[in-house]
Amino acid sequence: MKRNSILTKTQLLKKMIEMKRYSQVVIFSFILLLTQQSVKSQTLEKDQALESSIAKIMDNDKLAGMSCGIMKNNKMVWQWAYGWADIENKIPMTSNSIFMLASVSKTITGTTLMLLYDEGKFKLDDDINKYIPFEIRNPEYPDDPITIRMLLTHTSSFNDNFKYISPLYGEGDVTSPPLEELVKDFFTINGKYYESSNFTGNKPGESFNYSNMNFVVISYLVERISHMPFSKFCKKHLLKPLDMKESGWHYSELDEKKLAVQYELDSTQSNGMKRLTPFSWSGLADGGFHASVPQYANFIRMILDNGIYEGKTILKESTVSEIFTPQKVQGITPEKTDLPTPDWSLIWGIGELSEHRFYYHTGGGSGIKTAVLINPDDNSVLIWFVTGEAETMETYTSMFFLLLEKFLGE
Repeated sequence: MKRNSILTKTQLLKKMIEMKRYSQVVIFSFILLLTQQSVKSQTLEKDQALESSIAKIMDNDKLAGMSCGIMKNNKMVWQWAYGWADIENKIPMTSNSIFMLASVSKTITGTTLMLLYDEGKFKLDDDINKYIPFEIRNPEYPDDPITIRMLLTHTSSFNDNFKYISPLYGEGDVTSPPLEELVKDFFTINGKYYESSNFTGNKPGESFNYSNMNFVVISYLVERISHMPFSKFCKKHLLKPLDMKESGWHYSELDEKKLAVQYELDSTQSNGMKRLTPFSWSGLADGGFHASVPQYANFIRMILDNGIYEGKTILKESTVSEIFTPQKVQGITPEKTDLPTPDWSLIWGIGELSEHRFYYHTGGGSGIKTAVLINPDDNSVLIWFVTGEAETMETYTSMFFLLLEKFLGE
């Protein structure tokens, strides 16, 4: 890929200051561009001033802890953890702390499905009804198939109906209703959770509509095609080969002592923060994956190395290329995504800033924010996980402005 001209340090900072609207999007993107021009992060030393400033922001805005890292040339060149993994038990955050990834989990879910594509088990433009024992159709377009490609690109016309989804969350590992029953109840006309509003008014394939249910159905397709439970197939064929031994979909698989506890704002608590009990739902493939920054980095290393990890072929190079091929998705508007997004690939958003394009996925939920960005110009990567709940988006931008200055060596 032809590299675009790179802004100077001064131009980057000036551009940030001049912008009328600071956002999490802009900060993330500028950090990503930094990895093209500065490798000082390889030798970062403890910076009391930086840590003190970020600690002040986190204390003021009730953020519990953060873990982040930058990879370049398929190696982690900088990583840092700060704050608390568990405030009540005084367990500090470390680079090995395990986070719920929220919607960044979809990068794992989608890749798990693509393992089966790699084996020739389906075609991207197959009707999903070819693989399931009941029919799913948008009621306004009953003759139009919903394809696997549409699920992966959020163009299936599925809607998230949180009136039904939210009550299905519970403490720990929730396995009810079973995945097949869940999908059937949401998308078949006699289902318990069925409403026509579970679909948009758009024709399948016509327009982008980000929906968690796309990836719930993807996990169900994995089960139907592989004849294995989704989480077991993922563990056997993706996590285990990638040495992601401390990662997983279920709390029972994780080291509880390493979990980064999630916190929400709560004025009734003495510290203004409410500790959340670990939670999930049976449609967990939309956001319930758990990993540390280094463990998730193993997955990214495989992607960047065209499907190879430590000499092992996990995916064919052609499959990785397919995953990152722009899909010419229509209807991606600013209010539908976290970043400026002119297109979508399979699984990943394609962001754009200052003539640079990058692949990304973000995530957010109760007490958690996550993001991963990949710059295809030089395969540099930013991974960022944070627990707690900020009152405003400016909290996140303030933190990352400080990190930006450090990366620039100012």
